[in-house]
Amino acid sequence: MHTVKEIMDECWEWILKENPIYATFLGDERYDDKIPDISRDSKQRRKNYLLDIKSKISNTIIGNEKEEIDLKVLKWFIDDSIDEIDQDLEDFSIDHMNGYHLLPFDLTNFQRVDTQERMEKFINRLEKFPDLMEQHIENLRIGESRGRVQFYIQIKRCMEQLENILKKGFQETPLCEILKQYQDKDKQKYEKNLEEVYNSRIKKSLDRFYEYLKGYKPREKAGICSIPDGEKNYRYLVRHHTTLDIDPESIHKMGFEEIKKIHEEIKEVGLKLGISASDPIDVIRKVRSDKRNFFSSREEIVNAYRDITEKIYSKLPEFFGVLPKAKVIVKAVEDYREKDSVGAFYYRPSHDGSRPGIFYINTYEPEERPRYELVALAVHEAVPGHHLQISIAQEIDLHPFRRHIDWDAFTEGWGLYAERLGEEMGLYGDPIYRFGMLIMQVWRAVRLVVDTGIHFFGWTREKAIDFFLLNTGLQDIEVINEVDRYITWPAQALSYYIGMKKIMELKQKFLKKGSIKDFHDLILSQGGAPLYIIEEFILQHLK
Repeated sequence: MHTVKEIMDECWEWILKENPIYATFLGDERYDDKIPDISRDSKQRRKNYLLDIKSKISNTIIGNEKEEIDLKVLKWFIDDSIDEIDQDLEDFSIDHMNGYHLLPFDLTNFQRVDTQERMEKFINRLEKFPDLMEQHIENLRIGESRGRVQFYIQIKRCMEQLENILKKGFQETPLCEILKQYQDKDKQKYEKNLEEVYNSRIKKSLDRFYEYLKGYKPREKAGICSIPDGEKNYRYLVRHHTTLDIDPESIHKMGFEEIKKIHEEIKEVGLKLGISASDPIDVIRKVRSDKRNFFSSREEIVNAYRDITEKIYSKLPEFFGVLPKAKVIVKAVEDYREKDSVGAFYYRPSHDGSRPGIFYINTYEPEERPRYELVALAVHEAVPGHHLQISIAQEIDLHPFRRHIDWDAFTEGWGLYAERLGEEMGLYGDPIYRFGMLIMQVWRAVRLVVDTGIHFFGWTREKAIDFFLLNTGLQDIEVINEVDRYITWPAQALSYYIGMKKIMELKQKFLKKGSIKDFHDLILSQGGAPLYIIEEFILQHLK
């Protein structure tokens, strides 16, 4: 017999060892010189381990409600991980947003190099980078032999990134920038070592990957339903990202219904802005045609988001009894990835408190960045959205597995819920900011239609872009980046709206017996979990 803690400890240590980059991201430095093994041979080894852990769960002693929930979450994770291994998604996983080819530069955002030991681990890790890329290429070759290939736009974007990287010298890379952390007398030695590793290992490996992509034969259809086993893959990914047994057809229908509701709200807020229109897209176009509703410089964007984040902090105690110790900082997306990046995203703080949470805002082409999205983006990415939820999860008395594992449907659902909560917090006093929130809400509702449209119903990229433009009024560049993201990450975009709807449904039930502050503290006390487990937990506390 095993205790729940013993099983959780064993599994968590295995997760960190198998995912050394993730361990570094969390602030665990034990594997800072390691890279993941993504080879085909590693798959059976991982599956055997997961099956072994699963068999141990049936002989586990459960002591209380907390351990019962822990075990439910762990079992879901194990079953999902086994299912993922069987999907062979690495056959076509070429990613222009978080691809393996960007790893050396992404590491500079969260790996510490301020001591000799840390610097040497960082360099040792970079030296292993070509091994990772060789495994990646081999996986893609197997995918090609099976007819399971990535869409041509993703290949084009990756090649453009590589061209941009390869034409630059070491001094122009984030690897040079990270040297600012290191201030010891032997700094010049490490600068030389880093430059040598970059030129002899990283750059050569990226050049080899670029040459491989030049001969790659991508698919011409956007959706994974067009490749062998693609529909099976998509149904798995829907379940993985939503943590619910829900079919793509139902999600597609839900999307149309939600779009209609939000369009009515947009027309109402349009009247408050002095815009009378029967078509919500006319309201959107009129707001967007006013240049005053856009930023004028990169600096203005960053300063505005810093100011609004501080303002929101002051309102949190009215709605939350438990607040995190970890702070969040606002930072512009780095130039090497800003062109292909989304408008905003969040990096969690390290678990030891040495690194704050980071709210990244994209300042590329500032004149195209809407001012009216200011509040909604801040509440989603920072507080009371991702930073508050994730930081609380990291600081409360939960097993590390429960504190750190992300569940898209809950995490992203919470971020979208935070946008609506901004209304109750009085953050949308100016109707232009409520307009911005509604634009972001309809954007997520459109995702339900577009993602399922592409990957289940076989929509073309052009049809997806046209539908997005017709129903959101967003700029071409925003829509193109969004649609290409959905093509790259099938079903991930579904998690936002489905998660939000479940949280709001539970909130309405809870408020019949308790306060909003109590609801928030209770639902956040679980750190994160599959939605059906969160639902069981909340309903149990209402009995």
